[in-house]
Amino acid sequence: MDSLIEGILQYSRAGRLATGIQTVDTRQMVREILDILALPHGMVVTISDRLPVLETRKLRLEQTIQNLISNAVKYHHDPANGHIEIGCEKESPDLWRFWIQDDGPGIAEEHHERVFMMFQTLQPRDRVESTGLGLSLVTKLVEEEGGRVRLVSAEGEGARFEFTWPASPGSLEGEETSELNGDGLGDRSGR
Repeated sequence: MDSLIEGILQYSRAGRLATGIQTVDTRQMVREILDILALPHGMVVTISDRLPVLETRKLRLEQTIQNLISNAVKYHHDPANGHIEIGCEKESPDLWRFWIQDDGPGIAEEHHERVFMMFQTLQPRDRVESTGLGLSLVTKLVEEEGGRVRLVSAEGEGARFEFTWPASPGSLEGEETSELNGDGLGDRSGR
């Protein structure tokens, strides 16, 4: 019940977040989120080096990314052997498109709209602890910034949550990727 109340409060406050514009290195922000989440042993996360530096509302973007990564871990059928990819590319002069992709169980197309509704989960609550508010919060935060959220998934094929975020003066960092794993062993270069 505490989780549900906290989730509802977080959702209701999301539109009123009084955060100013800050310079945000989104790659560094993702690393900090991963440190906070304490990934399960064996979970590997690939972070693109092409994540931008943005002038944006940091807290909103941080909550969006944190919720999507948390969901990828929480709903993975085998987090000890899971893989998550986090990336971004310029969609247009005005928008960046971020994605969080996992190799979990995927989501059947008939449930794509349902997962974004308040209090909706696809797993029984006695199997996965969830308020069913995370993706509705993500949608609210992204849409308030002028972006949109999209799910690309099929049952048994993992899930890819994409969201657009307004572009502002920023830069791209390199073109390589690095991997972090739940073992806390640090970076491993890869492509």
